[in-house]
Amino acid sequence: MARIPALLPVLLAAACGPGERIVVEPPVADEPVVETVCMIEPLPVVSGPECETGPIPDLASEASLEPWAEKVVAEQTSRLGSKDPVERQVAARVLGAIGPGAAVAAPSLVDALEDVDVDARLRAAAALWRIGVSRDAVLPVLVEVIKSGDLAARMAALDAMAEVGPHACEHVDLIATLLDDEPPGLRAKAASALGAVGPLAWTAVPDLVRMLEDPVPWVASKAYIALGTIGEPSLGALVDALGSENEAAVKGALAAMVGMKSAARDAMPALVCMIGDKSWENRRLAFMALGAMVGPADGELVPALVAGLSDENIHVRPSAQGALVMIGEEAAPVLAALIATGDEEQCRMATWALVAMEGRAAAAVPELIEVLVGDGETHQLEAACLVLQHVVPGHVPDESQKTMEALASSMKDEGWDLRWRSAVALGEFGTPAIPHLIEALDDPDPTVMRYGAEALGRMGEDAAPAVGSLVALLERDDWRAHDAACIALGQIGPSALEAVPLLVEELASAPHVAAWSAATALGGIGAAAGDAVPEILEAFPDSDPSHLEFYPAALGHMGVHAKDALPDLVAMLEHPMAEVRSQAAWALGQMGPEAKDAVKPLTAAVEDGYMGFNVNAIKALGRIGPGATKSLPVLLKAMSRTGYSKVRVIAMQAAVDMKASPKKVLPVLIEALGDPDPEVRSGACHAIRGYGPDAAKAAAELGKLLEDPERRNESSWAALAALASIGPGARDAAASIIWSLQYLGTREGAGMALRSIGEAAVPAMIDALPDEAWSTDDELARVLGLILRGEPLKEG
Repeated sequence: MARIPALLPVLLAAACGPGERIVVEPPVADEPVVETVCMIEPLPVVSGPECETGPIPDLASEASLEPWAEKVVAEQTSRLGSKDPVERQVAARVLGAIGPGAAVAAPSLVDALEDVDVDARLRAAAALWRIGVSRDAVLPVLVEVIKSGDLAARMAALDAMAEVGPHACEHVDLIATLLDDEPPGLRAKAASALGAVGPLAWTAVPDLVRMLEDPVPWVASKAYIALGTIGEPSLGALVDALGSENEAAVKGALAAMVGMKSAARDAMPALVCMIGDKSWENRRLAFMALGAMVGPADGELVPALVAGLSDENIHVRPSAQGALVMIGEEAAPVLAALIATGDEEQCRMATWALVAMEGRAAAAVPELIEVLVGDGETHQLEAACLVLQHVVPGHVPDESQKTMEALASSMKDEGWDLRWRSAVALGEFGTPAIPHLIEALDDPDPTVMRYGAEALGRMGEDAAPAVGSLVALLERDDWRAHDAACIALGQIGPSALEAVPLLVEELASAPHVAAWSAATALGGIGAAAGDAVPEILEAFPDSDPSHLEFYPAALGHMGVHAKDALPDLVAMLEHPMAEVRSQAAWALGQMGPEAKDAVKPLTAAVEDGYMGFNVNAIKALGRIGPGATKSLPVLLKAMSRTGYSKVRVIAMQAAVDMKASPKKVLPVLIEALGDPDPEVRSGACHAIRGYGPDAAKAAAELGKLLEDPERRNESSWAALAALASIGPGARDAAASIIWSLQYLGTREGAGMALRSIGEAAVPAMIDALPDEAWSTDDELARVLGLILRGEPLKEG
């Protein structure tokens, strides 16, 4: 027996199998347990619509092609008369991929319906359908092939039937006869074709329901998907299947109802019963189905759905939660009550349901405020805080003041974890919460103080009134206070100008973490902090050696606002401390083209033995841009340096960033495509991508990389992206790109590359279509059609 809460609606009386009982558990522990016997009432048999699909729109009259594509149409139309059946098949496939734009080929394709080769007839029929020719010309061929004994052709014909969709309704009975056929693949294709017909396939519902018990799980899945797309006409049979002793049939019926969404609303009583099923998978599917069909008007279901939040199985609870979210406003007070009185798990599930509802959870706000100012358990207070944080700001403005007062009150709670959560929540209310957040800065717990400072920092310049209080944190003997204050002041920006002197002092005296944050803060204040550059430079020589690196770091964060420090930063490139040299190189890079006078010393730094220094020097040269091209010989040498893959990759990108001549750089990048280090290969691909069409010479080697089993795994996506950037100039790699279509992991990238190559890739794509060793001909034809029609590549 399954236990579910009382207060279930009258719906409960409609569900369950013969003789089964549901024990209704009342919400109050002292109330007696009531037993209710529920019987499944069969739904009335619903007949589907008549098989009348109307005329097919004349798509061909609206289509046009570019002149070069018209030539392809003429060539392929001519190939329909070839003596080679494979050529005829490919020609029909190409014309079908073009679609309505190949309308001029329709007469020749109609003649091809009489082809002696079965596959050629099938391809011609499919092409005619895609072009927009009447089903009267297409369906007889598909029916003939389905009745033939050639398994591969029958499966292909079923695929074509699925594409025809509702227009194949006259042949539903024929397709249904294949649901009991062998092999499994044929059964699956037949089920998919029936699903594509949709509601007009209602006569096949009994056969599809029986197929839910198919011993091959993936075949059974095709049946429940088909039943879901057939929709309402299948509902009665699906409800009957819920009483089956076959577990697979029950699961399949539930899964079909999930796909039907609102079309399955009449099955709600049975689904409510199923949420008490002994199988957690069935319970989960029942909640999912309810979640797919319920809405704001289904408030009577809330008690039944709330039961799922405390289900013993963790996979069931989120499905119940999702259904409550869909109901929204009517569920909000019940969920708020769970936070106020429920156990920790119920509280957690209710919390995230309310958060997901956003403004629809407005009805829960008053009770949550009461929870927050009350004497609840820690998990209840934290939950109320979290919901209020997400629901009130921007959604329930009328409750903003009360909520902020409640959050401010909770910041006086003994529990530090509630105080910091309250500080975070207050930050979502913007400037009205600033006074409360300033109070958080004085909290004795460093975590609460930090979250208060972070909340202020996220407000940016709007938090200017808090600058004085943040500056006061810099007076404390606590590095955590210094760090939090520096970060927030930098986010506030120019309005924190009064903090600059103290931030400069931080560079010399604060603990390392806070000193780094001070350097960043000076950059956030920006131009307003530029006047402090002389002070920074003056303090640098006399500072503690362990703090010297923070001075060039601070100048770097200021970027061009510290350009007056350029000579001093160049001098720092020769400092005996490696970290100072490294930060100076980084700072020069942040100045971009303004640092062009530093190219010579930065070039010398590329060969420094300290990797942090030479990496930052290389990056700086790239950021300086074309003005740093004199460093190219050294960068080319760095690209080939063995044992330093990171240096090599960064040097490659720097050459691209400075727009160095592809004639000089590409040979090195092409050689790197064969490197044994995958990081180097991928780096070379990214660099080649930066040259775009100018990198056409790299296309052939990129193609080889795609087909090399020892090199492609880690670099295929990068190689395909590089080929896509080259565009038509990558035609020599088209065959290799087509080859990579067979892998799901690179299929999308391959399609992107072929679409980018465009017209130049068409001959190779047409040549590849007869290769029966692949399962990618559909994807290849799809991309080919997009190219020929001049359409952008879409996901799929």
